[in-house]
Amino acid sequence: MIKFKYATIGVAFICMLFLVAIALSLIPNMANSVTKESTFYMIIIATVLVTRHLDNLRTKQINENFVTQYTQMDSVINNSPFIIFLKDTNGKILLANNQFAKFLNTKTEKIIGKNIYKIYENAQPDIEEDKIILTTGNSSSSERQVEINHTKYWFKITKIPIKNILGKVVKIVVILVNTDTEKEIEGSKSSYIATLTHDLKTPTNAQLQAANLLLSGILGDLSEEQKEIITQMKSSCNYMNELIFTILDSYQYESGETKIIPERFDLVELVQTITESLSNLLSVKEQQIRIYPDKKEIYIIADKFQIKRVIVNFLGNAITYGFKNSIINISIKDQTSSICFNVRNKSEYIPQDKLKEIFEKYKHNSDAKYQKTATGLGLYLSKQIIDAHNGKVYAKSDKNQTCDFGFELPKKAHYITNNNLSSSKTIQSDKILKPIQ
Repeated sequence: MIKFKYATIGVAFICMLFLVAIALSLIPNMANSVTKESTFYMIIIATVLVTRHLDNLRTKQINENFVTQYTQMDSVINNSPFIIFLKDTNGKILLANNQFAKFLNTKTEKIIGKNIYKIYENAQPDIEEDKIILTTGNSSSSERQVEINHTKYWFKITKIPIKNILGKVVKIVVILVNTDTEKEIEGSKSSYIATLTHDLKTPTNAQLQAANLLLSGILGDLSEEQKEIITQMKSSCNYMNELIFTILDSYQYESGETKIIPERFDLVELVQTITESLSNLLSVKEQQIRIYPDKKEIYIIADKFQIKRVIVNFLGNAITYGFKNSIINISIKDQTSSICFNVRNKSEYIPQDKLKEIFEKYKHNSDAKYQKTATGLGLYLSKQIIDAHNGKVYAKSDKNQTCDFGFELPKKAHYITNNNLSSSKTIQSDKILKPIQ
């Protein structure tokens, strides 16, 4: 449309010049009195007038586009299912959408001008977040409970700063997404899992006690065949018991209910103890475990029980999926600020797409020769435990059929609050151990 206007004005301008030329040729007296300079000025004036008219058309078009875009943006914001509002650096609400008014059971115009810090009954977390945004100029994202009108709500809160031409934050856009329903569903799921696992533990423990009672010989002597059957039954119950605890602990880590209890212990000693307890599993596939520690004693501060579970999971995975008559190598490295634990075994190659999801819930290597029901949760739980220690897990697989599973833990973790455990002194030893078999 604007191109058409420009074309029309251009034609009019050419016509005007043509008429001036005709007038000069038809009226001799005028031709004598009008100099070349006056003709030039007439053209200049005509050009200015046309240019100004074009600018007016352009300004009008820009205003029309701005009004259209503003209307569209206002429609999107007001029809958004999320709460959206704009506030200044002092918390004063400048704009608010219909969803916010509906949530507060009022009208939009009654919200504008109010201070969000006074709408929240505990605004301190919000104030602290805003201070960081004003200092750094970066967006923020968090999830927390907000109390409004004596009622607590769960929100995912996103804050986006608006800056002036000097780069200073002058306003903040806030987006609130209510997550009460998700929290309720998650709570119900956790409650169901806790109830289910509790109900499963009771009969499993009863079976274990019965098996131990029969194997003790109190109720009479057993033949070798009977002992073998009962031992297998006991092993199955132990596996079931382990699986129940794995499921329960996985959900406890997800919900943040599990607390890390740090203590100072020797990781090399713990690994040696674990490998000794796995001797029966190793003998079945004629495998060996060799330990290569940097030092004779490597001390770390962590939850010993939980780290033991991770190591058992990694070694159990290496034994289960490792080739028969193979060697499993364990390396423990004492670095400047962290401890690295690695398990390497010979097993089938794990494709990269499978490797990326191996620590996810209920994922396992579908190409493996051996399958184990708990593997999907075992590696997932291991990652949860290491994450809770502010560490990281990893998995690698080469086409030469070598697989590595390991973790790295910081010597000084953020969760340590006890002054007696504030440092992780490592007992120095210049002697590098030979592999422990």
